Amino acid sequence: MLILRRRPELHTGVPVGLSVGLGEPLPPERVRESWEGARTAVRFSLPSPNHRSRYRMIDAVVVDICKVGSLRILADAVDRRGVQDLADVQAIARLAQEGLPDTLNVLEAVAATESIRQAAQLVHMHHNTVAHRVEAAEGVLGFPLREIYGRTRLLIGLTLYRLDRNAEKFRPGVSDRRPRGSVLLAT
Repeated sequence: MLILRRRPELHTGVPVGLSVGLGEPLPPERVRESWEGARTAVRFSLPSPNHRSRYRMIDAVVVDICKVGSLRILADAVDRRGVQDLADVQAIARLAQEGLPDTLNVLEAVAATESIRQAAQLVHMHHNTVAHRVEAAEGVLGFPLREIYGRTRLLIGLTLYRLDRNAEKFRPGVSDRRPRGSVLLAT
């Protein structure tokens, strides 16, 4: 964890495998709140796939709690209730384990865009390849991903899955230790 006097400029690369959670800019007497925000932000993050300096929002390598917005409540919900029992989260876990290595990246791109073509551009794949992956995922998930409500449901399911997997780093008894592979920035 780093405590900084001012907001950092995160234009430098993050080493492969690390992720960054950035807390709110608060006065020094409230640094604990900023740290808690950074802990929550890093739960939304993904490990850096490369050292390049400009990450897209979908990469989720650097997550600023100020940009998480109302999704922040999902982290609290995951803490209060185990989400492993939710059918959508179970289906996403199956896809992560049994699907192709980049299945979750493709699904996140589908959830984040308005079309299969846009999703394909984000993940640098041909749109027909993404369409086939979407079709296979729909069979496992049990709902359509080409409709706005299906994409919204997918986005929430993916977020809950990620929060739950990252929550392991923050279970009682280890909450004050730095999560492995993560950097917390409190300001």
